[in-house]
Amino acid sequence: MAGYHRTRFAVCGAILLILVMAAPASAADVAGRVPGTPEQVADEPDPTTRPTMPPRSPAALPTPISTVTAPPEWSPARCATGAITDVRADRDESGAPRLWISGWIQPCADAASTNGFTVVRFYGGTGVRSRGPVPYQSMSGPTPFTFQISGIRLNLAPDMTALCVAYAVDGRVACLGVDAGGPGELPVAAPIPTDDPRVLGPVSREHDYTPDPTCGTCL
Repeated sequence: MAGYHRTRFAVCGAILLILVMAAPASAADVAGRVPGTPEQVADEPDPTTRPTMPPRSPAALPTPISTVTAPPEWSPARCATGAITDVRADRDESGAPRLWISGWIQPCADAASTNGFTVVRFYGGTGVRSRGPVPYQSMSGPTPFTFQISGIRLNLAPDMTALCVAYAVDGRVACLGVDAGGPGELPVAAPIPTDDPRVLGPVSREHDYTPDPTCGTCL
């Protein structure tokens, strides 16, 4: 009987010892927490200390590329001399008739303010000059040129009747009379005086349109 009591006291003492050792750790754990706040995980960073990314600027829109090149205003010369020395006719890639003209032009010695010359095509007495002036290569010598001339026959307008190389709206160094010919025929051009009635009509500038970068001789 005495052995039973000794065993019972030993078990009770062991249990009491375990409770006494566990109690401080539990109390310290409770003391370290703020009442009413959830327990935080040690590895979880504080959201208030996270670095913030700077606001992203909106991407710049590309600058639109204009497909129409406006030619400079024409500053004509006071006078000039020149000639058309060669003319030939053929067809372009689409089969439309065209003319090739070659020659030279030289402005007067006091024509420093001019920025070039042009070609004027005449349709039924009305002239249309090329989009922009062709610069002179020299103010003291002749400027050679070779141009291909399209628009010989038009669907909704009169055919071309003449063309001139001009240093001013009313100043022409050389002109050609043009016979557009019939369907399937090539045009025929021959020199005419610069005061021929076919080239004395009003002259306007050709409408702007997208230039062909592969055609440096087109007018």
